[in-house]
Amino acid sequence: MFTTIIFCFQALAVDLAHVNGVSINEEQLFEASSSIREDMRRKVLGHPELKRKMLGYAIDRELLVTAALKEGFDRKIAVKLEDVRKRTLSTNFVATKIAQSLTPKALKAFYDTHKKDYADDSVRLQHIVVWEKDLATKVLALAKEPGNDFQHLAEIYSIDPIAKTARGDLGYISRAQLDPAILHLAMISKIDEVAGPILMLDGYHIIKVKDRRYGDTLSYGVVESRVLVDARQDAERQFLESIRGTSTVNYK
Repeated sequence: MFTTIIFCFQALAVDLAHVNGVSINEEQLFEASSSIREDMRRKVLGHPELKRKMLGYAIDRELLVTAALKEGFDRKIAVKLEDVRKRTLSTNFVATKIAQSLTPKALKAFYDTHKKDYADDSVRLQHIVVWEKDLATKVLALAKEPGNDFQHLAEIYSIDPIAKTARGDLGYISRAQLDPAILHLAMISKIDEVAGPILMLDGYHIIKVKDRRYGDTLSYGVVESRVLVDARQDAERQFLESIRGTSTVNYK
């Protein structure tokens, strides 16, 4: 089968080219140039020579897609493509819906409401990480028994490499470095109190608070990037909760 490419550069033409009967139009060319920042994309595609060059890239991609489909290669990656489609769809949908929550004014308001979260506090922690829930319950009970050495238990049971090098002692960790769940537990626990377990991606965490240091609240300018991350996560959480409220989910 011969490859046929027809260029369509007439004024106001919707299609820019046809590749083996498949059209490439203005919108598709714009999306195909997504690796370029959006404001630059419009400038590039507004330049006749650069636009033709980008069209050449789009044509090459269409040629490869046609060849891949001819060999049935799409069936091999169908699952991966569906996953990418779902991730792209959900990510862009959420980003669009929460955009108003991330304006400069909204971010400053978020900071003012959550100032305590941006204090220069730190906490000294020791921890034990185990994979099995039953073992976590057992180790927690052992750690709470009077006379038992928490760090010795870390050496015996913890799967975290730091158990071998520092006997589970993490040293002083700032608020920004701690997972929110661990941070909350560390800030409400008493000094030398053993608490947990909390399930994280790397296993069940049991912690012991050795000390806390309280600092001043950091200015907005210093923590602006952190505020953006936190505000985005909060807006995403609230939006997802609103979706859950109108949906039905059944576990099997």
